[in-house]
Amino acid sequence: MIKVLIVDDSPQKTNQVRETIMAGYNIPDDMIDTASSQCEGRDKMSKEAYDVVILDLVLPFAANEEPEPDGGIKFLRLIEQNSTTKLPLQVIGLTEYEEEYNNNKEEFNKFLFQLVLRKQGESAWRDDLLRVVGFVSRAKASMLETIQERDKYDILILCALQEEFAELQKAFDLNTWKKVKVTPNEIVAYETNIESAYVKNYRILAYCINKPGVIATAAMASYLINSCSPKCVFMTGITGGVQNDGIKCGDVVIAESIQDYATGKIQEYAEEITLLREIHQIPVEPRILAQIADFLSDARAETTMNAEIRNNHLQHQQEYYNIHRGPTVCGPFVMASEQMVEQLKEDDRKVMAIDMEGFGLMTVSYYLHVPVLWIKGVSDMAGAKKDDNYHATASFASAALLRGFIKDGLDV
Repeated sequence: MIKVLIVDDSPQKTNQVRETIMAGYNIPDDMIDTASSQCEGRDKMSKEAYDVVILDLVLPFAANEEPEPDGGIKFLRLIEQNSTTKLPLQVIGLTEYEEEYNNNKEEFNKFLFQLVLRKQGESAWRDDLLRVVGFVSRAKASMLETIQERDKYDILILCALQEEFAELQKAFDLNTWKKVKVTPNEIVAYETNIESAYVKNYRILAYCINKPGVIATAAMASYLINSCSPKCVFMTGITGGVQNDGIKCGDVVIAESIQDYATGKIQEYAEEITLLREIHQIPVEPRILAQIADFLSDARAETTMNAEIRNNHLQHQQEYYNIHRGPTVCGPFVMASEQMVEQLKEDDRKVMAIDMEGFGLMTVSYYLHVPVLWIKGVSDMAGAKKDDNYHATASFASAALLRGFIKDGLDV
C-alpha cells in the first residue's frame, strides 16, 4: 500500500484527485494527505514518508498568500535542498494550464518526475495519473518483496559459545560461509547454502549468541525468527551427559523433549534449604522428530559422522561415538553435583543430558510455532569433574550430524 500527498490550494481539484486515486487503486482515505501551500507540504514531508506527491504547479508559498506561477517548481527545489525532507519515489505535477505544462515539462524531466496536463472537460488526465500511481505501487511492492526475501532463511542454526560456532562452521565447510547483517539491528551472522536430497536449496543462517543461558538464547532466537522467518531452527554445541544407556563423552544427544529443572519454590526447613521443583517439559514438534528418526534409522548416518570426526583429527584414540535420542533437562547452572543429577534422574529415569539453553529455545518454538531441534555433543558427564578435552569433538560431532540431516533427511 502506498501513501500519497496532494499539494494543491484548490479544494475542488484536491477532492477530484483524491477520489480518482481511491477509486482506481482502492487506496484508503487515511493513506492520502493534503497540503495547500509549499510550506505546509514541506512540513508534512519532513514528518512523513510519502511514496507519491501530486503537485499543483501554480501554488502559494504559504497559507493565505497568492498562488505563484512557478510555485510547483519552487517546491521541487525546496524539498531537494532541504535535508530534513523525506523524498518520495515519484512526484506527479498536475496543471490545467497548457502554457505552464510546456514551460515546466523540461524541469520535471530533470528530476525524472511526471507532468500531467489536466484539461477542463476531459478525463484523459485521470488515466495518466493512475498509470503513474499504479507503476509506483507495483515498484514499491516489488522492492518490499525483494527486501523481505533477502532477509528470509529456510534454516536458522544457533550456538551459545564461540568454540561451538567455530566447529559448526568447520563441519559445514568453512569456505562456504559468508558474513551478513540481519536487519533492522544489523546483527552480524553467517549464511551458507546446502543442496538437499529433496532437490531443495536450503538457505541457512547461523548465529553465535556468545553468551550461555536460557534468557540470552530465548531473546536472540525470538529476534532472529521474527527477522528471518526460518522454517525450522537448530541448536548445536556441547552438553553434559547423564550416565544412562551407555552415554559417553563424544556421543551426540538429540532432545525429544526438554525440561526446565530450575522452576519451583525454595524452602528452608530445619536449617536446610531445598528446591521444590515444578516440572515444565516441552516436547519437540512431531514432524521434525519423525524426520530425524527416519534419517537415523540408516546406520550410515552414524558411520558418516564418525568418519568426519576422524578426518578432522578430533577422534580420541579409537573411540566410536554413538547417537542417542531422548529427554534432556535445562537450567541456569553448570551441573557439578552428583546428588543433583541423581535427583533429576529420579524425576525421569531416561534423561540423557543437561544444558543451559535448550528450554529457552523450546519455549520460543512453542510460542512462535517454529519447529526446533536441539542436537548437542557430550563434552563431559554431568556431576563429574569438568575439563575441555572433548569440547571440540562434541561441538563438531553435533554439527556434522546436523549437516548430514539437512542434506539427506530434512524436508521443510
